[in-house]
Amino acid sequence: MRAEPLPAFVPTPVLPSAGPGDSGPDLTVHEVSGNLGADLWVGSGRADIARLIADLPPRIDTPTLNMLVRRALLTEAVPPRGPAPTPDIPVLSVAALATLGDLDGASVRAAAIPAKERTEDLSRLSADLDLLRGDLDSACATGAEAIAKSTDAYWQKLVSFCQVREDRRDQAALATDLLRDLGHRDPAYFALMDTLLGFDKAKISTLPSITPLQFAMLRAANLPLPPDAAESAKPALLRAVAQSEGIDLAVRLTAAEQAVAANALDPAILGKLYLQGGTSWTPAARPGAEGVSAETAAERAALFRSARTATERVPRAAALKQLFDAAARNGVLRPVAEISMPLMRDLRPAAHLSFFAPQAVRAAVSADEPAVAAEWFQVALREAPGNPLAAKGAAEVWPLMMLAAPDTAWSDQLFRSWWEQQLATDTARAAERAAAFLALLEALDTRVPAQAWSLLPAATPQRGQAVPALRDLRAAAEKRRRGETLLRAAVVTKTNPERTPESARLHAIVSALRAAGFGDQARSFAVDAALGLGI
Repeated sequence: MRAEPLPAFVPTPVLPSAGPGDSGPDLTVHEVSGNLGADLWVGSGRADIARLIADLPPRIDTPTLNMLVRRALLTEAVPPRGPAPTPDIPVLSVAALATLGDLDGASVRAAAIPAKERTEDLSRLSADLDLLRGDLDSACATGAEAIAKSTDAYWQKLVSFCQVREDRRDQAALATDLLRDLGHRDPAYFALMDTLLGFDKAKISTLPSITPLQFAMLRAANLPLPPDAAESAKPALLRAVAQSEGIDLAVRLTAAEQAVAANALDPAILGKLYLQGGTSWTPAARPGAEGVSAETAAERAALFRSARTATERVPRAAALKQLFDAAARNGVLRPVAEISMPLMRDLRPAAHLSFFAPQAVRAAVSADEPAVAAEWFQVALREAPGNPLAAKGAAEVWPLMMLAAPDTAWSDQLFRSWWEQQLATDTARAAERAAAFLALLEALDTRVPAQAWSLLPAATPQRGQAVPALRDLRAAAEKRRRGETLLRAAVVTKTNPERTPESARLHAIVSALRAAGFGDQARSFAVDAALGLGI
């Protein structure tokens, strides 16, 4: 077959520059404002909302629910009734936004709190936000003000760090020795202070629970970030690592992928980092299988660049296929898909590219491009007769299309083929995925034939009816306690003490979102959840 060239001009994403302390546009993925209605908290108790905010997970990877929760935390709606708990909802909201990686939203929320209501907890949150953004002058100013009123060790450590910056080393050394003598436990802090003071150079090989202050001190001491610091970091720190130019590029790439996956960083920043890799990284061959491994972010960046520079359609489709497969295996398909969509749009779905159709569909759905996904799905369907690979691909992504594109028709044949694929490739999770898929369809009011459920050994969604967390979620939704519904849905995604089947949890969340008036978002969440389960 004659090679088909791509257009001479290969478009790439708009990639803004960014770094610590960047004063340019908001780099959080999707600028968010509250605006969910003045009645968001009507019917909810103040203590209940405060507890739910405090119980929110540190990461909400489903983009739809992440966005809704952040909007609820930023809302200017009438506060719920009841006596004010300590800490109250505004401070808890700032903490939750910061933990989720929305540093700008957290700062906006904090600035809106009247001076008379500002607490020491809020001051500490503000200092941490400034440390993560690289605005050390503001963090130090907050510390200098707070230490006059508080004896908390946090402020003493921050002020001592600031004294080193101001070349007041004797005062910093004295305060640090005093903390040691008092038995304060923070080995990493003391090792970093010794380095900054010119004593022994710290050798920190592990820091799984790194704090914003420790991160700022590592940067000031020009010390490498321990690998486990980025691996186990919360979204806010992942975002800070990704934007810190002095950190090793491979570490920044890993952090950026995870930050985008956690909805804490604009995908364009990841795209920019992918293009900085140069030519030194070559994806390793994947033993025992066709293609490459690309199990690291650096290798995925190399594949992205290969796809970007391909001048013909088949090589680009092949590179993107390998890239999307590797990204899916490592839980970062959505970040990679979002920055790759401009490359996808140049390909134009065609029969000779049907080998790429399932990866293209999954990537397009991940990037919230259902129309693009539908075009590639149609390619697989058209090529399926007489083409076993295309038939397999069509069945593989048909469940996603059922959820993402409501006009996709139910097919007993495609469902049975998909179910057989699940049993063949991942027997341990086949029933869980199939039950979750059918439960999501039913929650979206799509009729599921009885014979589909009969193929599965798993229970139907009603298994979750008696679970307290799901019962409370349903009650909030049915009574149109909209903000409470969003928070309870997010909390339910984090904890599962009753070992409720995933199908029951997802059915309850989607049903609750619809009942509370978030119908469009309910379908988007269903798609997010299906992708997260590998459906």
